[in-house]
Amino acid sequence: MEAFIKDPNTTKDFTWDWTSDLGGDTVLAAQVTASPSDLTISAPTITSTHVSVNISGGVLGVKYRVTCRVSTNNSRTFDKLITILCQEE
Repeated sequence: MEAFIKDPNTTKDFTWDWTSDLGGDTVLAAQVTASPSDLTISAPTITSTHVSVNISGGVLGVKYRVTCRVSTNNSRTFDKLITILCQEE
């Protein structure tokens, strides 16, 4: 699991690379969610192997668990988790 720091007043791009997980599949759909849910997450941009979102907001001092879930052309589902700690940069 990767960990990142994000200032609550900034918007950052986050990208998940699924190349090593797909085994020849391609990403068809993606959903990115956070817990707690007070981050603002853009609609995902999807390529055959990557998912990208912009994330903004958050509360100073809170650690967020952000999950990217993808579905593939062969009906497989994968999850990847990152953590984001909101603190001033």
